[in-house]
Amino acid sequence: MNKEFAILVFSLNKIRNWDICWHLQAGEYIVNNGTIPRSDPFSCTPTGAPWVDLHWGFQVLSHT
Repeated sequence: MNKEFAILVFSLNKIRNWDICWHLQAGEYIVNNGTIPRSDPFSCTPTGAPWVDLHWGFQVLSHT
């Protein structure tokens, strides 16, 4: 799936989940680092807090 197609698909539907930016960023992180993060790499307040990523498959597919 190319990025233009993903943008088209996302733009056709009303956004009901504002976490999509989080998912896209997590997908980029997973693809670039080759691993699913075990601690939260994005939040500034709970630095190093444990993070269980249940949506990693969707995130990787959304990024690619």
